[in-house]
Amino acid sequence: MSVAVPAPGRRPRPVAGLPEPAAEAVAKAWLLELLHATDLQDITAVPVDLLAREAPALCGLVVEAMSSDAALARLLPGGADAALAARAGVLSGAAGPVAVVAGVEALRAVLHRALRTSEDAGLAWDTGDRLAHVCANLTAASLPAATGAGTARATGTDPGPVVDRVAGPARRPPRPGPVRHDDPGAFGSPAPTVVAHDLRADSAPLGALGRVLAGRGTRPVALLAVELDDRERLGAIEGQAELARSLAPVEEALAALGGPDGVLVPEEPGRWWLVAPARDTDAARDLAARCSATVAQRAPERHGTRLRASIGVAVCPDDGTDASALVHHADQGVFTARALGVPVA
Repeated sequence: MSVAVPAPGRRPRPVAGLPEPAAEAVAKAWLLELLHATDLQDITAVPVDLLAREAPALCGLVVEAMSSDAALARLLPGGADAALAARAGVLSGAAGPVAVVAGVEALRAVLHRALRTSEDAGLAWDTGDRLAHVCANLTAASLPAATGAGTARATGTDPGPVVDRVAGPARRPPRPGPVRHDDPGAFGSPAPTVVAHDLRADSAPLGALGRVLAGRGTRPVALLAVELDDRERLGAIEGQAELARSLAPVEEALAALGGPDGVLVPEEPGRWWLVAPARDTDAARDLAARCSATVAQRAPERHGTRLRASIGVAVCPDDGTDASALVHHADQGVFTARALGVPVA
């Protein structure tokens, strides 16, 4: 039998004085978030009936855990409600570890909106910190169940086939950033290239990566997705413009790590794509480790917490040969790294 372990790291303190959203309202919002993140052809994979029966109880427990360590302990392995916590992935329709992470992230996003208070920046920080910890433990409890798809069918509660959705319900449309160099195709330039990200299919990171792939010959190409774990909460507290200014040294250091042929693509403050030609899998993972160390060294401390990043790695041709597949694979790695409490996946 697989046993989930509590999420690593410190345990943020319970937060008092939060709103008390109705469990059924949270469950309904979770369902809508999952449906929004699911392709139309896969919509039947969301187990609506099962979620309607069991999700209100789970959502109520998660809300309680925000303000009580005793309630959180009930969700952990060996706790009175551990079995229900382990079904979070099943309730979201997840068939694999990455989809479990995305499903719990959808619940976290819903609760972040329901519990958020705009009057007190310190309280907003503490709320997000505690919520991330509670949801990390919920993810850890759900991951073992995701590896045994027969569990729900054996109990007769499985609604049917499910898909490994990895759309990442918390992935919001990226904001365009400033263009740092006029020639994003100049991969042989003496300085690292930083280009802007926008929503066009032919733009960065797909465009930048596609141009590198087109000229790679037989060389491998690595793509890293680098995302600060606390970027959303920091952006909400400080504002996106201020956060971008404070992270400028981090961005410059990441661009330098890519080397003269590298391309750094800022997506949002605290989230970057790094295209690194001539890097095989081992070299790409070494680069990711150096990116993680760079973030730890250069990221300023915020509200008493040193920032860290979760990094996903994809390498052509091992993980795909077209830009879309590599972006998809690297993005999955970010979710997986965060769920497992490791810097690189």
